[in-house]
Amino acid sequence: MEIHLLLKVDYERHRVHSLTGRITSVSMQKHSRLLKVIAERRVSTNSLSLMFQSKLEENLARLMRELKDGTYQPLPLRRV
Repeated sequence: MEIHLLLKVDYERHRVHSLTGRITSVSMQKHSRLLKVIAERRVSTNSLSLMFQSKLEENLARLMRELKDGTYQPLPLRRV
């Protein structure tokens, strides 16, 4: 069977939904704690992540709102 036909069958079998409905304050807090643990294990943490952690509740609420509204604009990737 051709690959495009396989993809069409798979697409018809599994509906594609937006993930914004799965963004909750509980999941945001859970993942922010996980990211904090990962950041603590790193040798250096940038000032931006420290600023985010300083007002964690406000920042998570704003991030969740922007993700759900579709207005989130990530910062440009900085390569070092």
